[in-house]
Amino acid sequence: MNLTPEFIEKIEEEYLKILIRQLQDGEIDTEKAKEITHEFLALTPFKTSEDMESKIQKFTEQHPEYGGIYMNLLKYEDEAKTAALLTEMRGHLKNNNVDQALHAAEKHNESVKKT
Repeated sequence: MNLTPEFIEKIEEEYLKILIRQLQDGEIDTEKAKEITHEFLALTPFKTSEDMESKIQKFTEQHPEYGGIYMNLLKYEDEAKTAALLTEMRGHLKNNNVDQALHAAEKHNESVKKT
């Protein structure tokens, strides 16, 4: 998957939503929020989507209250892969290449089974 600025923004927004909720609910004070934010910012820049996934996974293991970030990252990756597959298949079908469209779906399913 391509690591786009929009994708990174989604993950940053997830982080900020949790941080805001924790501050509003009094779960953390501003000093703890600064500390966690510095840790989160230290993860960047992300070199690849795999790098981002690895770093976010480690961060959420250290801070389980932020586990939703990692889960949403996986969800966004899956959505992006599905969208790319659908675009590829539509292109094949528009050209009446049913076999190629089905091959793309099979190839996608094989990669999903490996993970």
